[in-house]
Amino acid sequence: MIRQLSLIVLTGLIALIGCSPAVPTATNIPSVTGVATPISAHPITDAINQLRTDNAIPVLIESDAINRVIERYAGTIIASEPLDFERLRADLIAEGFYADAISLITYSGADATQVGQALMTSDYRADLLDDQFTHVGVSETDDPQFGTVFVILLTTSASLSAPGANILTPGTPEDQGERIVNLLNMARIQQGLGELRLNPQLTAAAQLHSQDMAAQEAIFHDGTDGSSPSDRAERAGYVGRAIGENVLMRGDINASGAFDQWWNSPPHYENMMSATFDEIGIAYAIGADGNYYYTMLLGTPR
Repeated sequence: MIRQLSLIVLTGLIALIGCSPAVPTATNIPSVTGVATPISAHPITDAINQLRTDNAIPVLIESDAINRVIERYAGTIIASEPLDFERLRADLIAEGFYADAISLITYSGADATQVGQALMTSDYRADLLDDQFTHVGVSETDDPQFGTVFVILLTTSASLSAPGANILTPGTPEDQGERIVNLLNMARIQQGLGELRLNPQLTAAAQLHSQDMAAQEAIFHDGTDGSSPSDRAERAGYVGRAIGENVLMRGDINASGAFDQWWNSPPHYENMMSATFDEIGIAYAIGADGNYYYTMLLGTPR
């Protein structure tokens, strides 16, 4: 799978000099390759899921994304240092999980299977059997004082725009757009920036451009009719003094994955985190090649 990204920032019809890198050419458009690799369930996850099955409760899904998050915090937890739960939640959101409920469990022992069994009759049993939790992550760390320490994180996995829906599942273009906007706004708030408002005119313009790219099976900023991002925003009825555009192509539909691609590309990050913009529209279209063509249109109203 090849994932490509491209961006442009415009004020009216004039590129913002010095505010953003020039539009990438075909030879320097960033690309990302590879696909996610499924992970095998940890023995502790197996033990928890056996307990839940025995009690007619849906099993937990072990997530490599949650594993990555708790591995970052394992040292802090083991050292009994104060834990910044808001930062933990923000990191989960960046990985695609809006955790409106979290249970953090630590347990030490020489053997994962033995610890898994001990958990079944521990004070944590109620949390392990709580059906609001849908996902789990497990971290395993060797500590000179406590031996092997297991950190277990139970989370819900709700959509940022529609509580109760899995953020990683496909949805309508509107669903995907709202999920990306919420991920972006969480990041902007953390850096003291204002939230972006979803704008229907920008969304409509983004949708038309995504359809244009999907029809050509390529990503670009100048439309096949010669239109610029500013032209398309104006045609959709948007009256603005600054317009920016990010586009990308990916082989699957995944709001958090699309967000991460833009987030991890410095020029796209600069666009998304610019204090210049107040409003946003996001859309995607599916090409005959099976790829998803995303457009993010950022604007500042007059």
